[in-house]
Amino acid sequence: LVRLPLQGGHYDRLVTQMSRAAAMPVVLAQAGQRAVPNTIHFLPDGVGLAPDGDGVAFAAGVGRGENFDALPLGNAAVVFLSGADPDLVEAAMTAGATGALVAAQTPEDCYDGIACAGLRVRGVETALPAAIAAQLATRWPS
Repeated sequence: LVRLPLQGGHYDRLVTQMSRAAAMPVVLAQAGQRAVPNTIHFLPDGVGLAPDGDGVAFAAGVGRGENFDALPLGNAAVVFLSGADPDLVEAAMTAGATGALVAAQTPEDCYDGIACAGLRVRGVETALPAAIAAQLATRWPS
């Protein structure tokens, strides 16, 4: 699940572009749908997360995705990259305390590292994006 705020909201273009580069299917999350395993879902503005039995659903009007407790926290990662919303740091720390892996890009490598620096201050190890990807691949090998 990817939250990436876009000016102009052209998520359809982003999904098309990312589909060309990704090994997994890439789709735009829609309110009322469930997350599909092994699929990259981009969450547009106004679509957030909601628990749905043993999975995750997408819901309208539930914020920017800060409902991390809707994730299967023992089997989830919350990754902050450059430009991430600092208002989501506390929600990420709560998710980490209940089993989610929390990772953040090295603030010095960011164009906007405020959220990543906030996570590092709270004890989250920061790394370059390639190292974070390797950490995720190690935890969840395909």
